[in-house]
Amino acid sequence: HISLILRNPIYTGWKVYDKRRDTSPSAKRSKDDGRQADRPKIARAPEDVIRVKVIETPLVSEEDFRRVQSMVDLKKKKHWRAKPEYEHRWTYNGFMLCGVCGAPVYSCCQRRDYYVCRDRRLKPSDGVRCTSKFMRRERLDPALDCLFGDRLTDPGFLEKIAEGVSVGSRTQSRHAQLTVDLQALEKKRQRILDSYFEGVIDQDERDRRLGAIEHDRALYGDLLMREGMERPGLSVHSMAQAFAPFQEWKFLSRKHKRRLLTALVPEIYVNDYKVLGVSLLSDGDRCNENTRSPADISTTLRMNVFARLP
Repeated sequence: HISLILRNPIYTGWKVYDKRRDTSPSAKRSKDDGRQADRPKIARAPEDVIRVKVIETPLVSEEDFRRVQSMVDLKKKKHWRAKPEYEHRWTYNGFMLCGVCGAPVYSCCQRRDYYVCRDRRLKPSDGVRCTSKFMRRERLDPALDCLFGDRLTDPGFLEKIAEGVSVGSRTQSRHAQLTVDLQALEKKRQRILDSYFEGVIDQDERDRRLGAIEHDRALYGDLLMREGMERPGLSVHSMAQAFAPFQEWKFLSRKHKRRLLTALVPEIYVNDYKVLGVSLLSDGDRCNENTRSPADISTTLRMNVFARLP
């Protein structure tokens, strides 16, 4: 990030150690397997800061570095986040995706407050622009409040969702794709063996390539086994448990709504003032959000609810 670069004194020739690991008992962390994890870093006391000269001829002078620090501090001081009197108007920004292209939906101010798809604002030279429209905050926010506060806590509405949602076709499609990928890996393995027998590659190169193939085969085989397991259906009870925190939604302030949304990690798909879908991580996935590998993330079971608002 550019702000971190501007703050780094290494360009003046100095390596500064101004943080250390927190050794207090409350800072102890552990991994899923019980082993000790890295402790969080905290600022050192001014007398404990370590400065080491590492570059004799610095890229930036001390005077220029101090000027940049004053400019960055001034910009931070005048930013809207540092103004206690600033009115925070946006409740759902950061949690919405475009129902047309799936890109993030941003907030913008053009005489009024609007939500707009990121790809909608692309220039013609930057790529294909999304066809979604600008949506006024004053109109979309009440619709989202109605969805979270009323409809997702209504048993009758949840029954209709449970009747209309089916995960069977998606599971079959995923299973078929994984099978195709495994077959492609087997053909690639055979081509490597043919190249070795024909003298195109040596034994070391053969073993290196086959090792990579075996790693991918094991990964796809594990994913295929997971897809073959019987997954629980989308029941009214499971959805009621997932949406229980929204019972008091209409009585919450913007600050508390944002806290709840941050805890539940929702993805809200919107287009033309209509909510096309809401995706929530399951409880187990939220607990392990910081420790999952990329492969686990791709196979996370998410609860999808599709509803059109009038």
